[in-house]
Amino acid sequence: MRRGGPPSRGAGPPEEALGAAAAATNNAAATAAAAAAATAAAAAAAAPTAAAADALIASCGEEFPLLQQLQQVLQRYSLQQQQQQQQQQQQQQQQQQQQRYVAYMLNDALPKEIPSLESFVTMKVFIIRQRPGEKLYTREIPQ
Repeated sequence: MRRGGPPSRGAGPPEEALGAAAAATNNAAATAAAAAAATAAAAAAAAPTAAAADALIASCGEEFPLLQQLQQVLQRYSLQQQQQQQQQQQQQQQQQQQQRYVAYMLNDALPKEIPSLESFVTMKVFIIRQRPGEKLYTREIPQ
């Protein structure tokens, strides 16, 4: 190998580091996907278990109080899962609404009101009045 020149053969340390980083990223993505699949499988498996426990308790009647306690625990667990899913759905809906609002403001409202970003930055604008459903009325502040 010449001094000061590139290596004549093989990948140098930077290329090896990039390859290792890419492999680690791929492994992390695969691990996350496997964890998500395992969580979904566990949630899907919980529903038949609860139904089977309900059927078992109904067939045994009052003879086994531990089975009744198990049924109550399973019902609480399934209720908690449903509440968590509802909260996640509500959060996703709120995020989607916020994203739609931002997209509307950036893509729809600004180009109609202000011709370019440069004029938006340099213009001094005063909002006169805006009611729900009305167009945004503006006027330039006299200097």
